Amino acid sequence: MASVRTLRASCRAPGRKQPQRLSSTLELGADQSLFRGRSWYGGIDDTPSTRAGAATNPLEDVRASNLPWWFVAGYGVDRRLTIEAAKVVRPAEARLRSLFEPAPPTGLNFADQQSYTREFTSAFNKLLRKVIIAQAHTVPQITGLELRGAGGVSLRDLAEKDKFEFEIASQTYKMPATYLSHGYQSTLAWIADLIGQFLLDFAGKGITEPRNLSGLVLIDELDLFLHPDWQTDFIEALAHTFPNLQFVATTHSPLLISKLAPQQIVLLDWDAAGNIVAKPFAGDPRLMTATDLYRNLFGVGDPPPTDLARQLSRYKYLGADPERDAEEEKELQRLKKDLQNAGVEIPAPRPRVQARKRK
Repeated sequence: MASVRTLRASCRAPGRKQPQRLSSTLELGADQSLFRGRSWYGGIDDTPSTRAGAATNPLEDVRASNLPWWFVAGYGVDRRLTIEAAKVVRPAEARLRSLFEPAPPTGLNFADQQSYTREFTSAFNKLLRKVIIAQAHTVPQITGLELRGAGGVSLRDLAEKDKFEFEIASQTYKMPATYLSHGYQSTLAWIADLIGQFLLDFAGKGITEPRNLSGLVLIDELDLFLHPDWQTDFIEALAHTFPNLQFVATTHSPLLISKLAPQQIVLLDWDAAGNIVAKPFAGDPRLMTATDLYRNLFGVGDPPPTDLARQLSRYKYLGADPERDAEEEKELQRLKKDLQNAGVEIPAPRPRVQARKRK
């Protein structure tokens, strides 16, 4: 008769900020060489299978527990700014959903007093203001955010009315969030969502400054919609604003990583078997040009010249030779006409000097 050997273990973590007990089992069946194991939060006899309505997948069981001790938020490429208020259910799952399916972040919806308490929206609005206004480089050029008392503005006010003060060429304009560019809208959406999601777990626990937020944030294509000038300082601004958050982000932009140290970068590539593997980066982005970064990180060589570029190069070559022959002069005039029709500014050629025939 086949037998199964089972090893059970349970440990209690010290402190109130950690789960009180983590239990694990390892099983090895007869004539088998691989262990089967699982872990869960709770006592050794409180396995997920014994709980009412528990998920059969251990990972799903942990997510369903909605544990607040380790905060993780994730943002996919769908970071639209929406004005459809909906209260977050099972936030531990909701804050990661957009990584795997089209699901815009809750974002500014956390300001909606109909879905959340007055205490929550007040804390949310205060933190949002500190991130946007006090930390100027995180969301540049926004110099003001109107709030209405402790309860703050309503969701529709933020999205549709003149609540954001935006500085353009030393002039300040008031405009709704929906009038801002996609770069501003998407950044406001995920940063506001990050603040709101954190407060869902820690509201009323003294979270008054952006530096109080701690945990892990995953972001796909961090440079999405951002102006190149914004990209160069964005990671530094996030690290300064949220010093206790760890960000793991993907990007195809050399500008976004131009100020990072080598140890902050991991290259993802395919191996010979088609598996995605992580590779260290040997260079230092801080000492490279954008062209160097494109070549060394993304494998992009120098772009080939366009037809117009080749025509202009040929035109300059012919125009610099005063002894060009009649055929070359015809080619020069044809190139001149084509380039001018394309709106290309061209230099004047050197006058042609025709060789005199000897008698």
